Amino acid sequence: MPLFLKSKKAGYVFLFFLSLAMVLAFQNCGNVSLLGQQSAPVVEVPPVVVEDPVEDPPLVVEGDPPAGAGPGAYDPCAFTEGDMSLVKPQGFTRIAKSFTEAFGSYRYGVRQNGTWRIFELDEPVLPTYPNSTGFPTPIGAPVTGYMTIEIEPGPTTSVTIFHDRVQVNAFYGYIQPRVANGIHMTLSTCPGDFRKAMQGATDQLLKPACRGVLGAGLSYSALESARNSESACFVEAGKKYYINISTTDFETGGSVCPRNEEGVLLFNSCEVHMVHRGL
Repeated sequence: MPLFLKSKKAGYVFLFFLSLAMVLAFQNCGNVSLLGQQSAPVVEVPPVVVEDPVEDPPLVVEGDPPAGAGPGAYDPCAFTEGDMSLVKPQGFTRIAKSFTEAFGSYRYGVRQNGTWRIFELDEPVLPTYPNSTGFPTPIGAPVTGYMTIEIEPGPTTSVTIFHDRVQVNAFYGYIQPRVANGIHMTLSTCPGDFRKAMQGATDQLLKPACRGVLGAGLSYSALESARNSESACFVEAGKKYYINISTTDFETGGSVCPRNEEGVLLFNSCEVHMVHRGL
């Protein structure tokens, strides 16, 4: 056999044994990768512990709860008398307003060439509690909601709220009257309290004087003489109250907003002209 063939065969044998030796070396070094990097050690991760959710504390309002309020912390809407389904009634959206927002004017309107134009006031006409502005304000609510007006009577506060059929009020930019056939109005420490009046109830807020009927207004006073009055709703000075207003007649379940001859509502909301006047 030629000498160069013997040399070539010997080279192949040498390469075979060299490859075998490298494979065995890698198997014995399991902690070294083909790239020469050490593999990461296995670390046990402790389980995640989830604490029980913490409930918000109950609403607490300073002062003593009114007669008829539920036990425990003073929740101004936790009553024990009356129909509780009429407290924040389901299916109705609350529209919360301050006294200034409800009775203040930020716009006015003028008629130019047969067309009404609405302008923003540089100096809006704002009320000063307990008096609304010098002219009636359109106040109402959508058929699917109710309005709440927050007030805080003083020690000598006495107020009469009266309303009438709404009319065009150009100063307010109110140019399309949405006439309500009355309004449902209550006075309460709870926003959205539309419970019906109850004779003989221990809860003073269920007096007829605190539950305005559709065609009448409402009077309230912080004077001690009003505590046992049949014509005025007694309120405590320094405590928050809400004038609750709805266009739903909770006696019948219907709306006081106008309808056409087919019985279809003409507007999604309607109003009355209202005056809030201190005595």
